[in-house]
Amino acid sequence: MTHEKLPGKKISIRIAAAAFALLAVLFFFSIILPELRREERTLVVPIHITGVPENHLVTYQSQSKAEVRIKANSETLSHPDLLRLQVTMAPGELEKEGVYPIEMLSQHADKITIKQITPSEIHLRLTRTASRIVEVTPRITGSPAPGFRVAKVEILPATARITAPMKAIHALSNISTTAVSVEGATASIETTVAPQTSEIQPAILSPALFKVRVTIEAKPVVANLPAISITPSPGETRSVTFTPPKVHLQVSATASVFEHLKTHGGVTATIDTRELPLGIHVRRAAITLPEGASLASATPELFTVTIAQ
Repeated sequence: MTHEKLPGKKISIRIAAAAFALLAVLFFFSIILPELRREERTLVVPIHITGVPENHLVTYQSQSKAEVRIKANSETLSHPDLLRLQVTMAPGELEKEGVYPIEMLSQHADKITIKQITPSEIHLRLTRTASRIVEVTPRITGSPAPGFRVAKVEILPATARITAPMKAIHALSNISTTAVSVEGATASIETTVAPQTSEIQPAILSPALFKVRVTIEAKPVVANLPAISITPSPGETRSVTFTPPKVHLQVSATASVFEHLKTHGGVTATIDTRELPLGIHVRRAAITLPEGASLASATPELFTVTIAQ
């Protein structure tokens, strides 16, 4: 007897083959292809220490960064905060020294495969700390341009709270800032600087930054002024004679102040005669100068004052 193949059976086989092929394609595109597109890369990631007990500082950390070999697609790899490496000290872990495992934290953990973290643990050493308020001294380097000088240096704030190992902090009364250069300066400088704490590392300062203002001004020069006539008190109605009649002044001022003196004057030499009776007296002259100028010398220092009706 001859058996013929049924058409329905042929169709079933074809459908099954097509379904298998479709599943194979779906498997390729969903599993194989994405895996082929994933890249393997080694990243260098900082290690963060958390859970440090109160009044303690980490004085030794065997590694500050670790290498992480991961596999992910290019889009995931380009994420700026892809990974965070962390060592967490539990509340009960108060040993001064120990080895702690490195944890990996990521918001994209489901999209990456961690191949290796090197090292997988780090060695930490703790020390007890103390805090105190210290003065902050701005460190100025260099020299202003010729003809200029540093007139004033200000820092804000002038004090800071420093937290450091107890052995180091007891002998500490002040800290300095990083250098502020005034080399060649002809105008005032205002800048923000950090403290210089290398000699007492590790240390924590509050605040961590300071504003420094260096006032630069022209150097004053000393020069002779033309002789100034001596004058009596305003409103004096009597006959008053001064011997000698003029005073020679030597004044310290900047070039701009001297220029102002030449143009506008502003220097006076007065002897108060209001309380002097008739006759001959010996008195000093009161010299007034404009702002920015100071008297270096006056010649002569004493004058003969003759008062008559």
